Amino acid sequence: MQKALGIGGMFFRANDPTALSQWYQDHLGILPAPSNYDLSPWQQEAGPTVFAPFAADTNYFGECPSGVDD
Repeated sequence: MQKALGIGGMFFRANDPTALSQWYQDHLGILPAPSNYDLSPWQQEAGPTVFAPFAADTNYFGECPSGVDD
């Protein structure tokens, strides 16, 4: 049986993605998503993981189901 050894990233909506990313960096040491290929994402033992909160109104993931943003 195969199993996952890690995840490549965590992507989600946030009301203030910049402030949330800063809080995670300050309190948990999780670096925000790199803004270019010269920067590295957060590294954990299993490998790199991208931590990327998006604006609450992003269409990146498609539209939110009704009531999810309430």
